[in-house]
Amino acid sequence: MNNYSRFSISAAVKNAYLFVWRERAYLAKIALVPMVAQIACALFIQYERPGASEIEAYLWNLPSMLLLSWFLFVETRLLILGERHDRLPADAAARGMRRRDMEASVLSLILFNMTIITAFSVLLHIEKLTQKPGILGALAGTGELLIIGALFWGARLGIVPVLAAVGHPIRSVLRKTWGAMFSLRLIGMALLGIFPVMIVFQLLLGAVLANSVPATGAGIGLSMQQQTLLNLLAAPLSLFTSSLLTAAAGFALKEILGGGRRAKT
Repeated sequence: MNNYSRFSISAAVKNAYLFVWRERAYLAKIALVPMVAQIACALFIQYERPGASEIEAYLWNLPSMLLLSWFLFVETRLLILGERHDRLPADAAARGMRRRDMEASVLSLILFNMTIITAFSVLLHIEKLTQKPGILGALAGTGELLIIGALFWGARLGIVPVLAAVGHPIRSVLRKTWGAMFSLRLIGMALLGIFPVMIVFQLLLGAVLANSVPATGAGIGLSMQQQTLLNLLAAPLSLFTSSLLTAAAGFALKEILGGGRRAKT
């Protein structure tokens, strides 16, 4: 019996980098609008809603998230099906099926990200309660562990938008990849994939903060210009990271499922 939870993490990450590099011109072209939208939403929050909570900020970012989800849908179709959005099939039935796949992929990615953001927001609030003595602190600590466990297990659901993008049956794949090992390997793949990007971001961050002045109290104070520059830098890096992780997930699924194309029903 095949072990559907196992795949080569290093091969998935390597192939993802090679794929993104090979298709860089095409991906950069379709990423332009999502990147502009992400920058616009980030600047709006910075200047108009500086005190927004994580959930409120996510809601303000929904337009850019929708465009990002569309970009990742197009990327997935290219990786697995070889489809390019500027050369779509003329058949009406195929176009209708593609539209349904796009809706399912975009919606599932939005829900996945919203769940993650909500869970982390709840964790931040629970963390304050864990410091309280007595049963309230104990219950808060237990709740914190449960949420962390649910986030760990739920990492496997990150493959759902990729599967939905190509119309692959989702429930059967989730059954085949049941267990903590698949989530652990996906998390390891994500960490390995984003590690080089984080190094680059830290270097850029150091350059931006080189002339920062200490804020009142502890920490570093950023000027509005520096925050704006960080938002401008974060947008392309965020898109690049999302593209890498989606490609890596696609290659992982192709390995464990034997190609990953639309299954016959």
